[in-house]
Amino acid sequence: MSIASQNAFEFVLQFEDFYEDATLQIESFPSLTKQVEALGRVEGISEESKNFLKRLADLIRYAVERGRPIEAFAD
Repeated sequence: MSIASQNAFEFVLQFEDFYEDATLQIESFPSLTKQVEALGRVEGISEESKNFLKRLADLIRYAVERGRPIEAFAD
């Protein structure tokens, strides 16, 4: 999240707060996809983070195919 914050990736940062739900609207997917791809190319990013970003990219594609927003619920 610190890298996302340093790069002002506002769509990725919606996942920052574990105590708040986040809804990503379909209109934000092109920008979110670019931000996820850029984060995946950052030198020194952990394998765990790369795996998360890959799964997030897969989820974005799935949501686009179905025309649905992405909702993340706080736990």
